[in-house]
Amino acid sequence: MNIPAKTSQYYIREGFTASTGDRYEADKIYNVDPATIPDHAHKLEEVRFPSLSAVTQNIAQKVEAYKEQRQEISESPRYADNPAEREFLLKEISKQLDSDIADLEKKFAQEIELTEMDLAQASVKPIEVKTEDKEAASLVLGTLSAQLAFSSDPASVLRLFEKQVAAVGDGVRIEILKHIANIAESAGSDPASKEILRRIHATCADSHPGMRDFVTRSKHLDAIKRDGDPAAAYRALKAYEARRSGR
Repeated sequence: MNIPAKTSQYYIREGFTASTGDRYEADKIYNVDPATIPDHAHKLEEVRFPSLSAVTQNIAQKVEAYKEQRQEISESPRYADNPAEREFLLKEISKQLDSDIADLEKKFAQEIELTEMDLAQASVKPIEVKTEDKEAASLVLGTLSAQLAFSSDPASVLRLFEKQVAAVGDGVRIEILKHIANIAESAGSDPASKEILRRIHATCADSHPGMRDFVTRSKHLDAIKRDGDPAAAYRALKAYEARRSGR
């Protein structure tokens, strides 16, 4: 059976044009070998969803098996004197393929829902923070609270806080993450402050393994739901058959 080679998929964080002239758009997924675009490899995130890949591969296998069956029936001398039987069998295997692909497409959608649920659950899973990290976070947050209370320029205060967040470890950042909403309330609605706080939140969230995975892989799933087609091989086959039959 001739099954297409498995290729690696990558999510493009930042759009670019490769030296070959090929354009890779941001927030999309491509089959690509990072070794062929070394100058842009840092803009790629590997997409790994084994359950989704398994469904896509299963669809490709069904299509290839159907094509072999179709060729065997079409060319078999057994039906030379009975073309009606040949036509009947060809329609039957086509209907069976349609049914199989419909079931697999439903399974693909279900697997996406299950994967999203698993990621969401992992993102809120509590992480034990060391006592010294809690104490360090409390000290930093206490100082920040006082500075925001007396400053007329919250953005400047948050810029200094951003540097502190960059300098501390993951445990302290995870503890700070719990207080982001309170910080936002104290900082007010100044656009500059909101942007700084957005970056601080992203840095702290990145220190939480479950949250980091949730943010990254949710973007991958969104791209798959928007642009992906697990049954692309099936649709290409149907288009080919329609052209051959003149429909």
